[in-house]
Amino acid sequence: MENKFFSRKVELLSIKLESLREELKISREILHSAASEINERFQKEHDTVKESEQENLETPQNSLSSRPATHTQRPQPPPNVVVDPQSKNIFRKIALKLHPDKLELLEDPAEKKKKLDLYLAAQVAAQKGDMITLAHIAMKINIDPPEITKKMIIKAENEIKSIKKELSHIESTLVWQWFITTNESIKEEILNKIFKALNERNKTN
Repeated sequence: MENKFFSRKVELLSIKLESLREELKISREILHSAASEINERFQKEHDTVKESEQENLETPQNSLSSRPATHTQRPQPPPNVVVDPQSKNIFRKIALKLHPDKLELLEDPAEKKKKLDLYLAAQVAAQKGDMITLAHIAMKINIDPPEITKKMIIKAENEIKSIKKELSHIESTLVWQWFITTNESIKEEILNKIFKALNERNKTN
């Protein structure tokens, strides 16, 4: 019974991570797009605009944030990937079932895409040493999952906390609130606040 509950916990963690990672990816894209639009509007109203304004808009801090927020670093490119032996081993087992070459004979396009997506997700997880995701994928295709340690569970839980923190950080910005509101008068009010903050920043710099 304990093993059953443990596997369900791994499944739940994996689903949460997948959902939150996708939400964070989309939220970052939205923030960048909204900041670009605001920056373009600001440029139309001002002769001189610093190149850093786009970055300033996307960083929830000072007067561009509706409330004090903890610092969130901008995403950095990943370092050179070194796949650990355990991740490599389980990925090989997954690849034996899901490698694109083995999917060529599948006639159902939907099933083929589903398995290819799992393979690609396993590939990324192996590069990151994400054993929780690898274990979940293994269970999905009836492969004995790797041993999941308490350290791996804590690592996944910490990532979930970190993503939630960044999402909260993004949603604290005036740029995000400008994008999300459907009330045109509030939208204009928020935009004026952002322009005022950028003007003040330009004067001090």
